Amino acid sequence: MATWILFNSGASGIPVVSAMTGGEVAENLESSSRVELIAFLNRFDRAGSFLVARVGEAVESVNLLTEDASFVTNLNVSKTADTYRFFRDRNGQPVVVVMAGLEAVEIFRGNRKEALIDFLNKYPTATAFDVASMDADIPIIVAPPNHQSIYRGRGVMLEIGHGPGTRFDPGAIAPTGETEYNLNVIAANAAREVIVAAGVPCMIIDTPQANLQDLYNIGRQAAAFDVFCSVHHNAFDGPGGQDPQGTEVLVHRTKADAADRRLAAIMSRAMARALEIRDRGVKDNLNLLVLSGAEDTNVRATVLAELYFLDAPIANRRDWSQRVVRQWESRSFNG
Repeated sequence: MATWILFNSGASGIPVVSAMTGGEVAENLESSSRVELIAFLNRFDRAGSFLVARVGEAVESVNLLTEDASFVTNLNVSKTADTYRFFRDRNGQPVVVVMAGLEAVEIFRGNRKEALIDFLNKYPTATAFDVASMDADIPIIVAPPNHQSIYRGRGVMLEIGHGPGTRFDPGAIAPTGETEYNLNVIAANAAREVIVAAGVPCMIIDTPQANLQDLYNIGRQAAAFDVFCSVHHNAFDGPGGQDPQGTEVLVHRTKADAADRRLAAIMSRAMARALEIRDRGVKDNLNLLVLSGAEDTNVRATVLAELYFLDAPIANRRDWSQRVVRQWESRSFNG
C-alpha cells in the first residue's frame, strides 16, 4: 500500500510519478497529462505526502520531510494557465508553479497530496505538467501595474491555527470528518487572495513550517506587520452544546487596545454578512498565547478569527470557509 508520492523527470523528459511504499516503487505513471496525474493521485488514499526527487541520489524517505499542508497563494496575474511545473527548493520542499507560457500565475508550497490535488483542479486550462531541472530557478510573481496599490503599510500576517505535528490542541473535527486545520488552510489562502489582489502585502505562516516550539513565539512573528490574524473555526463547548451558528473575533483580554477591538468588530460583522449568519461580535480571552506573543511586538492590531461553528449542520464547509473571508476587504486592515 503506497504511503507517499515521488515526482521525477524521466529519461525522455516525460515526468515519472511513483507511488512509493517506504523506499520502494509500488507503481509508476509516465505522463505529462494533468488529468491523468489527478486520477493517479486519487487512487492512493493512504499516500498523504509527496516529494520532488533529488537528481543523482538514492530515493529518500518522505519521513525526512515533515508533512506540511501549507501553501502560499500569490497574486493571480492571469486566469488562463497552460502548465503545472514541479520544483524542489533548497530545503527539499516541493514547489509547484502554474504557468501561462513563461509567466508564473500562482505558486504552491508544501508536500500534502490532498492540498496538491486541490491546486491541480484550480486551473483546468493547464492540461499538462512537467518536472523542472534541479538547476532551474523557481519563478516569482510580479504584480501587473493595474494591481499596484497606494497602500504604504507593512501588510498582514495570517497564521493557520492548529497545524499538524504540534503538541497543541489539534482543533475541532466536523461531523463529516473534516478537520479544523484543513479548513483553516482553505480560509487563510482564500483570504490572502482577496487581500493581495487589493494591493496589501500578506504572508501566511503555518506552525510546522515555522518550526517553533510554542504559541507565544508564533505570535512574536507579527513584528513589523500591521495586522496579525490567527485563522480558526469555532466549535461547541461540549456534547449537546446550544451555541447558535455565528461568527466572532477574539482579542486578548488584557493586552488588546482600541485598534484590536475595532478591527475585530469589522471582521466579525463582514463574515456574518458573507454567510448570512449571526454576528457574535468581539470576544475577550485571556489564555490566547498566540495573541499574547503578537501583542508584545510592534504590530498595530492582533486578532483571532473564529469563522463559524464547523460542527453545526452545513452542506459544504469548504465553500463556507472560502466565502466567509471574501468580505475581508483591504480597508479592514488599513485603518
